[in-house]
Amino acid sequence: MLHTDLYAENIVFNSDHEPVFIDPHPKIGTPAFDWAVWCVYYRDNDGFTNRFDLCRSQAPALADEALAWSLTLAVDGALYYSDKEDPRVATTLSILESPELANLCR
Repeated sequence: MLHTDLYAENIVFNSDHEPVFIDPHPKIGTPAFDWAVWCVYYRDNDGFTNRFDLCRSQAPALADEALAWSLTLAVDGALYYSDKEDPRVATTLSILESPELANLCR
C-alpha cells in the first residue's frame, strides 16, 4: 500500500519526533513510486539531490526504479505547471536538470 501524496504538509511529527503520514491517497504499487513522489514533490526547493541521496542510502534496492519514476513525475509536473502557467515549473525544470536525472536522459 502506497501513500502517493508525500509532501511536507502531509508529514507531521508526534511528541516522540516520529513522522506521521497524513492525508494519504492510497494505491497499490511499488514503494519506489512513493520515494519518487517524495524526492520530486516534498518541497518546492532545490533539495531533490539530497532527497534522492537519502533514498539511495535507505532503500538502495529501489534507487534505480525510484529515479526512473522521478523522471516520469518531473516531466509530468513540468508539462502540467507549464500548461497552467504555474511558477513551480521553474523548480520542476531544475529537478530535470539535476545530475541524477540529466544523466538518465543521456
